[in-house]
Amino acid sequence: MTQDAIVQFHEHRDELTSLTMARLTDVTEWSERDLSRLLDLCDEQIHPSLLDALDNEGVQFAQVGGRLDIRLESVERVADALGAAIDELFAVDAAVRKNSREVLRLARRNVIMALARGFQSAIERFAYTEREQGQIEHSRLRAIQHINSAVNSSLNVDETLGTCAMIVAQEVHADLCAIFTRESPNEMVLRATSSAPNEILGHYVVHIGEPITGLVGQKGVPMSADDVGNAYGIPIESQIFDRPYKGIFVVPIIYFGNDETILEGAITFLTEQQHTYTPEEIHFMEL
Repeated sequence: MTQDAIVQFHEHRDELTSLTMARLTDVTEWSERDLSRLLDLCDEQIHPSLLDALDNEGVQFAQVGGRLDIRLESVERVADALGAAIDELFAVDAAVRKNSREVLRLARRNVIMALARGFQSAIERFAYTEREQGQIEHSRLRAIQHINSAVNSSLNVDETLGTCAMIVAQEVHADLCAIFTRESPNEMVLRATSSAPNEILGHYVVHIGEPITGLVGQKGVPMSADDVGNAYGIPIESQIFDRPYKGIFVVPIIYFGNDETILEGAITFLTEQQHTYTPEEIHFMEL
């Protein structure tokens, strides 16, 4: 008997649409769409794909900050109006009217459940992202605290810089962090790394303007490349560390005085694979 009701929905769709819309006193931006989807579910012609579409709509509604209760109220109002339209259209056939009402009840439930399911999944993902972001921020705060501890400790300057390089490299997942300090107007000297042999420290020089670390020193702004070889040929960093590093991000160390800015050095981050740093990682490295 339910199949007979489904046939009735299919054959009388236009009439049910007109009767329902005439009964809606508070038409919202979703009214026509909700009616169409309720009728589609009653008709069962595009049932599987429609539920997926409703799930996605719930996700999108959550992403723009919509209120689920208001959204579901629209579905309820349209379903009530459609129920009244069924009563009027099938007034002379109690069996068809009863079965059509049952089909509508199931369609109404499916629409509400699909929208709520999509909305809830988006909220849960958002909450997970917030928790994950909170964990990252907590980790960054601890890294800064460790750096402050190293700076305020009894370590000498080179040991302090080496400790800072290790902490930052670990935090941003760089394979190597190298710290250069400006020792003359045209040169920066390698003073600390997170993992390279200590023997190379103090013996390698980058000239101001030399890609890419020296170029950052010249321009005074951060620079990066997902694949430094393609962007700058064979950079000085590859010659210094003798490793096939590809990703590079360099931040200048600048002292901001009252009337001038002074280049103090640069911090170079290297990765063995092509790598694009996130805005959050870049912000942390620029601190």
